[in-house]
Amino acid sequence: IGINGHKNIIIKNCKAEGFWFGSVIRDSENVKIQDSDFSKNFSDPAMAWQPFFPEPGWQKTLGGGILIENSDKNTISNVTATGGNNGVAMFFSDYNIIENNTINYNYNAGINMVQSSYNDIIGNTADHNIRFDKNCSTGGCDSASILIEFASNHNNFEYNDMTYSGDGYFMRSFMVCSNFNNVSHN
Repeated sequence: IGINGHKNIIIKNCKAEGFWFGSVIRDSENVKIQDSDFSKNFSDPAMAWQPFFPEPGWQKTLGGGILIENSDKNTISNVTATGGNNGVAMFFSDYNIIENNTINYNYNAGINMVQSSYNDIIGNTADHNIRFDKNCSTGGCDSASILIEFASNHNNFEYNDMTYSGDGYFMRSFMVCSNFNNVSHN
């Protein structure tokens, strides 16, 4: 389900599997996705952690449930996104709400945020996001329940289940740190 350059859209009760992402929101605002299932989209357990954006090939490790790119003020609620590389991947997107979702059993991250600020990530089940591969010397292979990186500031992470993943909450910074994030009651 692709939304590109639109405002004020509601998507409910949908299911999409077998795609790069179940839903892609680009250059859009005030999109609401509710009560939907975007599981079993692109995954490759042997894929390494995504390289630092904008290194060549950075998009190869994407794929999964929902991609939010250059989009603000969107709400993702009561969505299931399992069995992909990422449950929700958010790039260059601010003031979004990701709440009460089941985002587990993904191979890279449950929720992956790059240069995304002022977002509320609340009450999600983001457990068992773990990469298993024969080339990995230890369990986890740099997978995480919630991965934030590169200038993702002023985000609120509360009441999320981040257990049994490679890492629970992981902040990775290259050149620009992520600051002033609230991580509580997880």
